[in-house]
Amino acid sequence: MRLRTKKVNLNSVQLALLPVIADLVEENIRTPTNQKSINPYQIAKILPFDKQTIKVNILKLKELKI
Repeated sequence: MRLRTKKVNLNSVQLALLPVIADLVEENIRTPTNQKSINPYQIAKILPFDKQTIKVNILKLKELKI
């Protein structure tokens, strides 16, 4: 399966939010489904990424250990 990505220019606020978003998504993945939690894809509204791009960027952030 090939992931689609699109190039975007991030402003400083969005760049500053990336580690926070990575934490939120990672936390949500570990949250049991019966608890109310943040849907990681709602975060997509903050940044101009599609769902798959968010997944790719989260993996990149983990590699960089930001």
